[in-house]
Amino acid sequence: MPAHDFEVEEALQEGVLIKWLSTIKNMADEGTLTVEKMALDDKGFPQPTGEFETLEADSLVLALGQDVDLSLLDRVPDLVIKDGVVQVGPNMMTGYPGLFAGGDMVPSERTVTVAVGHGKKAARHIHAWLAGTVPFASPKHELAAFENLNPWYYADAPKTVRPVLDIARRKSRSTRW
Repeated sequence: MPAHDFEVEEALQEGVLIKWLSTIKNMADEGTLTVEKMALDDKGFPQPTGEFETLEADSLVLALGQDVDLSLLDRVPDLVIKDGVVQVGPNMMTGYPGLFAGGDMVPSERTVTVAVGHGKKAARHIHAWLAGTVPFASPKHELAAFENLNPWYYADAPKTVRPVLDIARRKSRSTRW
């Protein structure tokens, strides 16, 4: 998982469980999934070990990259896969109620920008679906001009620490869409 150290640290602070060198083998009963532990070979590529672990989860985010392995979804009823991607409605939900998909897994441009947009849109729809409400339309933003971009992690300037809300304030803000 390519990520900056601070991104991993912030995810951990928010209670995200990251299973390093693991791959999902199947989703068993509701709320559990089985992962296989992996080990790096002499070339640095992950290889299966035959060791499995069952985890409980109320949420699962698959960050699969551009080559999508849909075998995990083989037994999901009413899920439509066409041309190697999962078909979703305008709310990012698949044909199986409560199962949402986005990014490289659905028909779209395969870019980080589109995947982030799918995540934001899906989050609003997931929240509304769980709350039994109708999501509101997100306002469209103007295109950012080059001079308004802030690629702070590519700059030659000395590294600065970006301000972060404390964990309690982040959690209370996460319920507002």
